[in-house]
Amino acid sequence: MTLDAESATGQAVLVPLKNSIHNIADLILEAQALWRAEARGETRGSISASWGTVGAQFHGAPSGEPLIEGWRSYFADNGTQIRPVDEAGQLQIPWPIRQGIGSRVDVDLILATANSPTSNYSDPTEIGRSWLQAGHEEYFFNNISHGIRTAQDLEIWYKLKHAAPSWITAPRYKLAIEILTGNQPQW
Repeated sequence: MTLDAESATGQAVLVPLKNSIHNIADLILEAQALWRAEARGETRGSISASWGTVGAQFHGAPSGEPLIEGWRSYFADNGTQIRPVDEAGQLQIPWPIRQGIGSRVDVDLILATANSPTSNYSDPTEIGRSWLQAGHEEYFFNNISHGIRTAQDLEIWYKLKHAAPSWITAPRYKLAIEILTGNQPQW
């Protein structure tokens, strides 16, 4: 999933934090846990590497609020500015909107990882071709099945479908394919 405030919007799933955030120490622990999930094998306690970082977005809190200032200070010493995460560790993306309702998501904080692209963004045809060659189509179908969507999903699906690989009829992809073809309600 790519976070880019200047590109077409997609659809993501917000997962509740494991623990409540009462202070900066709680926020740091959650950010570190998120980074461990993203960067297996990275140094314990870290939140970034040269290729990615954890960013935070705070809803409705004034800029001088202790949690925001604590995050800014921690990020300055431990984070890596990677677009769309700024030098203060803040995600620079629009606040999420609830699908089908149009209202803003009612949470206080969002933590997300941002990865630095290794090259220019690939087009949907190139992505589909790559998954056909590498055999990593399960990533695409798992995202679809779990409500994680991009603006290019249908174009990728058409490329995969047109190639007609043997796995296209695998039962494990049935739900995702039903969602892509409109035969299943979306998230």
